[in-house]
Amino acid sequence: ILFVLLIILIINYKTWKNIQISFRVKILISLLVVSIIPLILLASYFKQITDEKNSNAINYKLGKRADNVEEYLNTYLSTSSLNRQAVFDKATRDLGINYSIYGNENLIYSSEGTYYRIELLPLILNPKAFLEINKYGMDEVIIEESIENYYYNSLYHKYNIAGEEYIIKVSDLFNNYQLPMSGIELNVFLFGTYSLAIIVIIILSTLLANQISSPIEKLTKATRSVSQGDMDIQLQNIQSGEVRELIDGFNLMVRELKKNQIELAEVERESAWREMAKQVAHEIKNPLTPMKLAVQHLVAAHNDKSEKYNSIFEKVTSTIINQIDILKNIASEFSSFAKMPSIKVEEIDVIAIINDTIDLFVEEDCSIQLNSKKDKILIQSDREQFQRMIINLVRNSIQADGKQIIISILDSSEKVKILFADNGKGIKTEILPNIFDDNFTTK
Repeated sequence: ILFVLLIILIINYKTWKNIQISFRVKILISLLVVSIIPLILLASYFKQITDEKNSNAINYKLGKRADNVEEYLNTYLSTSSLNRQAVFDKATRDLGINYSIYGNENLIYSSEGTYYRIELLPLILNPKAFLEINKYGMDEVIIEESIENYYYNSLYHKYNIAGEEYIIKVSDLFNNYQLPMSGIELNVFLFGTYSLAIIVIIILSTLLANQISSPIEKLTKATRSVSQGDMDIQLQNIQSGEVRELIDGFNLMVRELKKNQIELAEVERESAWREMAKQVAHEIKNPLTPMKLAVQHLVAAHNDKSEKYNSIFEKVTSTIINQIDILKNIASEFSSFAKMPSIKVEEIDVIAIINDTIDLFVEEDCSIQLNSKKDKILIQSDREQFQRMIINLVRNSIQADGKQIIISILDSSEKVKILFADNGKGIKTEILPNIFDDNFTTK
């Protein structure tokens, strides 16, 4: 399975390379690697040790049976009047051991002769055993043999029986013996035990990764909320150690940002008004001077009872009217300056923006539900101001101890209604008439 996964990873290297893995997944993978790899190595080591013990046990049990056969044959061949074949059969019956005897490389006797006669088993000594015993001088050798796909162990031992040299073969193909744990039992035990251990490790690693990454994810989402203009967010701090200090620092940073934002806005507003006042005062002085001179000229003509009084009157009134128009334009520009900044109207998706806004509050202790019969509703609005409005309404509900917030969208052919409802404290009756007054707040 690991090999197949590795091949898939190599084939899709470019695709995997571009995948962004979250902090939680990285922690989970690290914990699993650190935990499971030693577990696999331990299982492999345990299997190797058990296989070695089984191999030694097989060698001992087969060797013991071969020694019993050799001892029995030596005794009966030298003292009994029975022929050799009868002694061989008697040894099988009395000892309960199935064995074969070779003289040089040819089979002399086997307690399971039927298998040799039908040529399921070879009548000639195993070539490897022949080389090990006759060429290299070994007295005993154990060889793994097979019939089709069934494998078994055979012990070949060279003995001197009644003055003649024989090779006795004893195998676990026909001789049963009890091992502490067979290969199949070992595999089942290892698979069951270590699979359970791996499942427990995965569960514990997942819980631990969630616990470690949860504060970081909360900070990430809270930072995203701040970037969207939510300066009222404050994270609950139930952590300890460095994480607690980090969250405290974030909450302090947000409070300072909000404070600095308000102060900066006040400073900018005051500076703008001061600069505007200077400019307006300067601009007002320009039309007042000709107006004053014109009126003085008109008064002088009236006092002197000048014959040109009527023409002077017309010029003076015309001048004054022109200067009044200039003052009116100055007042209009001043009024325009005091208005809200210009908005950028564009086509926006109400459902998408509200869902994005709801995602900013997933870590809050409240449930936010969006009810809409449509998956997409398009309107004309300023995206930033619209989202800021939704953020402010949700934040107000949370600050009013609302634990359940329901946003309902009613879409008709001409209008889109967005209704907010929460189970918070609500608004006191005595201040209800003031809620739409400019700059009115209970904070």
